[in-house]
Formats: sequence, C-alpha cells, structure tokens
Amino acid sequence: MLLASYLVLNKLPPLKEFILGFAILGVLMWSGLYILNDLSDINVDKFHNEKKNRPIIAGKISKKTGIIMAIILISLSLVLSTLINLFFFIAVLFTLINQLTYTLKPFRFKESANWDFISCGMLGQILRFLAGWFLFTTSFNIPILALIFVTLTKTSGFLFYRLHHYDLEKKLKYKSSVITYNKNRVKILAFTLMFIAIISFFLMLLNDKFFKIQSIGILPFNLIYLTPIVILIAPFYLKIVKNPNLYTNRYIRHVSYAILTVSLLLAVPLL
Repeated sequence: MLLASYLVLNKLPPLKEFILGFAILGVLMWSGLYILNDLSDINVDKFHNEKKNRPIIAGKISKKTGIIMAIILISLSLVLSTLINLFFFIAVLFTLINQLTYTLKPFRFKESANWDFISCGMLGQILRFLAGWFLFTTSFNIPILALIFVTLTKTSGFLFYRLHHYDLEKKLKYKSSVITYNKNRVKILAFTLMFIAIISFFLMLLNDKFFKIQSIGILPFNLIYLTPIVILIAPFYLKIVKNPNLYTNRYIRHVSYAILTVSLLLAVPLL
C-alpha cells in the first residue's frame, strides 16, 4: 500500500485511506483467513513446534467460535471494501476466493505441486499489490516493475517459508512443490526470484534518474542511499534463507522485523 500510494500519488498516502485499507485487508480479511487456515490445519499444526500453541490448535478457542469469528471478520472486510471502489472490492474478494481454494477442501492447493506456488505464491501476491493499487486509484496503468518487485519478493519469501516446513510436509505426505521437486532446485528458484525483484527495484530508481518512464514505475533515486544498509544486513538474511529452519528462532524473527521497521523509517525522509 505504501509503494502503490507513492506510485499513484507521488507522495506518502493520506492517513485516512491508508488506515481504512490496512484495516479492511490486513486486520479484518487476513485475520479471518488465518483463522480458517488454523481450523483447516488443526490436525497438522499440532505437530508443529510453534503453531501447536495457537489458541484454536491448543483448544483454548473452540472450532465453532473460530468459525463465527472468521465469518464476522471476513464479512466486515467485504462490506467495508465496497466503500472504497469496485476494483478494490474485487481485489479483496478474489483474495478471499484464492485463499479459500489454497486452504480448504476439495481444492486445498497448499498440498498440490505447482498449484501451491501459483495460488499462494504468484497470484496471492499480485492480488495484494492490486488491492494496494486500487485503494488509491481506479486506473489500470499498473507499473510493471512495481508489480514484478512486490510479486517476486513475496513469492521468493513464500518458497523459503515452505522450505522451512519441508520435513513436516514430507512426514504428512503432501505433494507440494517443495516435496515434488528437488529442494535445491526450489531454493535456486527462490534466490532467482529474489534477485529479479531486487533488480526491478533498482530499475525503478534508475528510471527516476535517467528515463522518467511513468508507465513502468518510478521511485525516488534518493532511495539508492539505503544501499549500504542493505549490504550490511544482507549476510544476516542470507544466513536465514540458506537455512530456513533458523526462522523458527523468535529472536531472529524479531531482529528481522526491527531491521524492516528501521529501513522504512529511514526511507520516509528520502521519498
């Protein structure tokens, strides 16, 4: 949403629209979807070291209560999204449909090779970006570099996340992409997508400096000054992506959140 707002408005987003959009898609829709995910995976996640302590999986919240909560949250999200515009509503609605097919039977794409990558990987991230985009405009002039950057960054992260669950998915006899294909091939694909995403980001910076082609995406060239920070923290992230199991460490996760927060705060004055 921050990226889309700058690409559309050439400035940081109006606070009212940003908070409303974040509440609709993040607080309401994705909270409801994650509740449904926990309900659908309740017999699987009880074997997971961290997920087994979640309220529904641990039995602190009943399945019935979970279903009611999910319905209320998702319904509120859909109703409120109509207050923005039709295209934002459609993006939110398709986010719901895509995630339901990923999580629930009879589809349950999370267990299917290729479909897990397409659904929660590529399509899921495209829909997230479109929701952010249509929060601020009804124009279909979507910058291709921005779409590539967001989609491939998140898809790469999705693959590393699934690699972290490799042993559990193998034990459960899933036929997901990370089980069906060689782990190293999946890891190479994840690194490749990440590399392309980084290149697309720098191309948006260079576009501001040299070409000024609005249709492909422009970000302030000043953001180039964040490069030293990225280089300094790169070894930290590379260590995690090379060994996805490290991400189970809460300290590591909190450090990565802190780094992201600091990076965003430093980026704001440069926009």
